[in-house]
Amino acid sequence: MEAAVDLPGSEAPQAPATDPADAPLAAEPFPNPPLNSISQPSNALQTYLSTTNNHIHRFSRLLASTPSLDLTLATTSYTLSLIAAVVPRLGTISPSSTSASKQPVDKTVDQLERLLTRLPLSLKRLSSVLSEARTTLRLFGLVGVYTSLHSTITSPPKDGVLKAIQWGQVIAGAVFQVCENMAFLGDKDIITSKRLGPRQRGKLWKLCCQAWLAATFLELARIARDFSLRQTPKLEHKRTRWAPEGTEAGKVLARIRERNAAQEPIELTREDGAEMKAAEEKLPGSSRKVVERIRASRSRSMEKPLTEEELEEVDAACERDNAAELSRLESEEAAGRDVLPTKLMINAAYAPMTVHYSLDNGFMSDYELSLCGLVASGLGLAEAWKRTE
Repeated sequence: MEAAVDLPGSEAPQAPATDPADAPLAAEPFPNPPLNSISQPSNALQTYLSTTNNHIHRFSRLLASTPSLDLTLATTSYTLSLIAAVVPRLGTISPSSTSASKQPVDKTVDQLERLLTRLPLSLKRLSSVLSEARTTLRLFGLVGVYTSLHSTITSPPKDGVLKAIQWGQVIAGAVFQVCENMAFLGDKDIITSKRLGPRQRGKLWKLCCQAWLAATFLELARIARDFSLRQTPKLEHKRTRWAPEGTEAGKVLARIRERNAAQEPIELTREDGAEMKAAEEKLPGSSRKVVERIRASRSRSMEKPLTEEELEEVDAACERDNAAELSRLESEEAAGRDVLPTKLMINAAYAPMTVHYSLDNGFMSDYELSLCGLVASGLGLAEAWKRTE
């Protein structure tokens, strides 16, 4: 027995004609659609699968980095906390009194109310699990503190204010990590010292949050200082330093030109040769290669001066080096300008949270804490997602 098939857009079946001659010609039950109607869904599906595959690979690269994994967990945790804080504000659901089938509606409403009653607690518990996972990932955070300390000692910022801020961040990070590790391991009964009772652990958690507060406001100060330094003509200073006139070699070459213009003796003494050699060593990049190639074709005494053509060749190489250096500096400046607003918003969102947790009695609700945390972690996750391309 064949089942009846209703094609989309077809009319209701009609009774057969009494005379077979009057019956209409039988149409194909499944007419062949045009080729473009087949290829378009296939292409759309292929594009969707390719995009999904690309996003999954990017997400895998995102989770492979510990900082990015922490941002992912934080964003998820704060999202769950925010939903848990919003759901109780929805109130109870009341069925319509004009409903014809009131009993089934009442039963559905009761089920929804029970679900909404249990949902916030479940979401809070899941958010707590994710938060604890983040704390576990930070158990080895002292390694990062050490690398920051080493970087501050070996290559500190040239600006004195930035240097002081960086030292403050290193100290705050060390205090935060030590206190958090001890309090967390004490809560898990891994450290069972009598000196680390519930009261002492509470003090450690509070000190940990105060160190977080200090690090956050120091980062805001660093951003403000960095922004102010970027307003100074840094690139103009770099242009002067890297231009041929600003280098030691450029000064020597200018002196040679002056002597040539005055028709003075142009042969270099041994002292001049030594000065020229020392200056040539300071030429950047391709300029040094040009001078070395010229020197290779000359005697080792350096008594014979460079010709005007050779001087112009060195100058052209210096100009190329100068242009490359300026391009690099401008790229760094542009990248810094793009990152600063994001860092400012992230730390501005964290700032009220750090103050709240540093006080004995905070001033923010769960809704406000979750919202600030979601903004901060979401912005950081968006930046991390861009780096996976």
